[in-house]
Amino acid sequence: MRRNNGVSVVKNYRMTIQYDGTSYNGWQKQKNTTNTIQTVLEETLSVVLQEDIQIQGSGRTDAGVHAYGQTANFKCKSIQELKDFLLKINKKLPPDIKMVCIQEVSKDFHSRLSAVSKIYSYHIANGQRPSVFRRKYLYHYEKELNLELIRSAANQLMGTHDFRAFSSEKNPMKSCIRCLYDITIEKRDNEIVICYFGNGFLYNMARILTGTLLEIGAGERKMVEFEQIFYSGNRKFSGFLAPPNGLFLERVIYTKEEEAVLFTRTKHLV
Repeated sequence: MRRNNGVSVVKNYRMTIQYDGTSYNGWQKQKNTTNTIQTVLEETLSVVLQEDIQIQGSGRTDAGVHAYGQTANFKCKSIQELKDFLLKINKKLPPDIKMVCIQEVSKDFHSRLSAVSKIYSYHIANGQRPSVFRRKYLYHYEKELNLELIRSAANQLMGTHDFRAFSSEKNPMKSCIRCLYDITIEKRDNEIVICYFGNGFLYNMARILTGTLLEIGAGERKMVEFEQIFYSGNRKFSGFLAPPNGLFLERVIYTKEEEAVLFTRTKHLV
């Protein structure tokens, strides 16, 4: 342990984490269960570092939601060779959680408070039954979809709006104003991928937006309803809550420079 004038040096570390959320009760640790991603990570880090480690995530993901690029940070006194440390952690983590990389960051870095934007993707198998190997990571939506209608509807959702009607947020005092920079809809073989790029996401927002877009694509809802939904601020007027298993947290962005580059290359985000 390194010391400066007899004082232990505390460092701040930023991690990028992948996980399959199928078997977990979400990201955030809870009082009534230890089966969360955050709990597993904290326990594993505490064993390896022999310190009580508390981590801060960039945000919560619900039970069943996955991540390619969740970000979290923690502070500790132990000094590690980061390459060796990464190997040790991944040997102790369960196979459905992986620490992709770790780096030392400034002491004021905070995974949630320092984030400037995020990217989520939602994956859909439309029509035929999906591959048995992909079924846990797709929502099987059987009704025929008009992708051009979905793209037109997505254009109306982009920009700065009050998204309260597209969330499960219960706190009436919390601001629900968010900005969606871009929404892309791509057909990849037998899958449809909807990608959301924005400065922040409310509770269940990506899943409710997806449910609403699918209803429009299936001809069950008209685009003219969007103005009424936004104006109402009422969850009951928006679409259904798409299941969690199709949703992935793709990336968390921490600089405006990185955000600007991604904004010009939206089709290459995932």
